[in-house]
Amino acid sequence: PADIAISYITITPSRQALVDFSTSYWELSLSFATSSESSTEAAPSLFAMLNTFDSKLWISVFAFWLLSLLVFLNMEAWSNQDMFAGTRIGVLFRTVYVTLVLFLGSLNFNPRSRLSSLLTLIYVFLAFLLVSTFTAQYSAILLVGNEKSAFDDGIHGVISCRIPVSRIYVL
Repeated sequence: PADIAISYITITPSRQALVDFSTSYWELSLSFATSSESSTEAAPSLFAMLNTFDSKLWISVFAFWLLSLLVFLNMEAWSNQDMFAGTRIGVLFRTVYVTLVLFLGSLNFNPRSRLSSLLTLIYVFLAFLLVSTFTAQYSAILLVGNEKSAFDDGIHGVISCRIPVSRIYVL
């Protein structure tokens, strides 16, 4: 089971228009899920969430990313002079950045060639499929095990008077 999971929540201007946030906030806030003491079999690890997938699958994800990086670099370099101007190291770093951020689904990128558009579409679809599969698998692990969130622990701690109310903060 997982020892820790980190997720992000972004408050955008469109969400601000619909929701009245009564407390101050940061643009990104973290949520933690920790395993309960009875279900912990191993020492806590920050990388336990990587155990959701088999190592062969992680190797294939890395190979897919590397292959798409090389294909994208070859196809887009001929038609996108804005992105691929400069030194070879700079071009490589920009390509790595574009493929990684596309993998996370948060880049507004306009490919210039038709083949790059097709590659971007396939790449984003497969990245979405991988991320949703990982999220579903990870959620199943958290739900099947005796996992509890820090929020539940805090509420039960306040009810049982273990945690004073002055120590509870809401972001």
